Amino acid sequence: MVLITGKEVGHTGYGMMTFSTLTTALANNVNFWNGGELYGTPDANSLHLLARFATAHPSAASRVCLSLKGAKHPTKPMTIDGSRTNIRRSINECLRVLSGTNLKISIFEPARIDPTVPLEETITAIAEYVQEGKIGGIGLSEKGACDSPHCGRGGGTEFAFPGYLDEWGCEDVWGVGDPDCGVFAAWEGVVDGDD
Repeated sequence: MVLITGKEVGHTGYGMMTFSTLTTALANNVNFWNGGELYGTPDANSLHLLARFATAHPSAASRVCLSLKGAKHPTKPMTIDGSRTNIRRSINECLRVLSGTNLKISIFEPARIDPTVPLEETITAIAEYVQEGKIGGIGLSEKGACDSPHCGRGGGTEFAFPGYLDEWGCEDVWGVGDPDCGVFAAWEGVVDGDD
């Protein structure tokens, strides 16, 4: 097992699509789940599925390590908006839909890197929620398309990138304590097959 924002997760992540498979996933120790506001309509997306599941199965839901993709532009389909204003809107919407459940957002990540907004603006906006204790950490999805030196290494989905925290005035925003271990190291362990 590896730890992501302090929660043990198995080596397999799960992108939720149907209610009936969620309990089966947990029964097989697949508790690192990924969803987001962009998987469905504004009124019926994977966040709503999660909220229904958590209401019906609160003890099972407490085992979930939840990674959510957001930053969807509110009026332009299939467009990501990494601006501070939209990041705040997106996180607040995710929190609103999950309110009243015991699900916590372990990791919040923009669904893609917005090439029109400096990555620092996006990360700093998310970091405010980490520092307030509203989410556990920051992730990046599809960061291979990002050419910023702050994006870390490699392509694909990784859940933190090392360094640059002091430069942005952030401490422990990744939910990992040390930017050279924790979530990033855990993800490397999953990729490498290490425990």
